[in-house]
Amino acid sequence: AVSVLLLAATLGAALPVGGTPARVPAPGASAGLPFDAAVADALRDAFAGSPVQVELSRVDVVAAHPAQRELLAQGRIAVAGSDWIPMEVAALYDVASATASAQRISLQGAQAPRAVDEALVAGLANEATRRLRDEFAGQPATLELAGARAASVADGLVVVDATGRADFGGEGIAAAAVHALYDTRSGRWLRVDYQLGDDGLGDPVAGL
Repeated sequence: AVSVLLLAATLGAALPVGGTPARVPAPGASAGLPFDAAVADALRDAFAGSPVQVELSRVDVVAAHPAQRELLAQGRIAVAGSDWIPMEVAALYDVASATASAQRISLQGAQAPRAVDEALVAGLANEATRRLRDEFAGQPATLELAGARAASVADGLVVVDATGRADFGGEGIAAAAVHALYDTRSGRWLRVDYQLGDDGLGDPVAGL
């Protein structure tokens, strides 16, 4: 499957999380690396263009490799002036650069999913199509969405999930899933992720 995001991080493809987490000392501890700071920076990068506040309560190493660490962090986040939202983030930490990239962000405490009006679905399809064409330049890509649902995660912020298909003209058609965060106050898409192929089509609302 292909995963392409609005953000400067690979957030759509969920990072496989397995094994027994190893508790990471807080930043500044003699035995620890500054994972907390790196994860917080990755979350701010994930919502580039919007003010972001992050508070992390726990960061675990779920897998360690010579050049990378797979992290799972919990805490809360406020985006674009929203209330605090409980969240969990899977991140990939690069040892050489001491930076992290968010692989999956789950916003918790969402209200029950509801139907999405046609105008919002059309707006999401247009935004995702624009990103798709940027990624596959030169191809007549079009994204058609159906089965959209939404859930409020904070005052004014709505997570929208939709499935459909990406049509590349003579190049073929692929199943598609789109996960996005929409600010009803400003009418802005704060984040749009899409996945092509069969992976991720069953991701829950508020799993970004």
